[in-house]
Amino acid sequence: MKIKYIKEGRTLNDAGVDKLVNAIITLGCEDYKKYVSRIARGIDVEENTRKKESIIKFIKSEWFSTLTDLEPDYLLKMLDKYKLAKVNNRRRNI
Repeated sequence: MKIKYIKEGRTLNDAGVDKLVNAIITLGCEDYKKYVSRIARGIDVEENTRKKESIIKFIKSEWFSTLTDLEPDYLLKMLDKYKLAKVNNRRRNI
């Protein structure tokens, strides 16, 4: 699949598309973890909850399914498991 790039004569090949897809999903996951962490610490809970819900909506969207074969509920479960483990590790170190 060739996609015309912004600059004349440049194209985005499959490897480039894969990198872009990975970047979009990675950023979504990092943002989700960031918002969950802020909510747990009581930082601007309403705003961070809204942002977290926006990430969940993206992960459960048709657009996400177009980008990847990852199972949305499984990914969210793994993200929550990661955050829970990180919180528990912090508590042990206190």
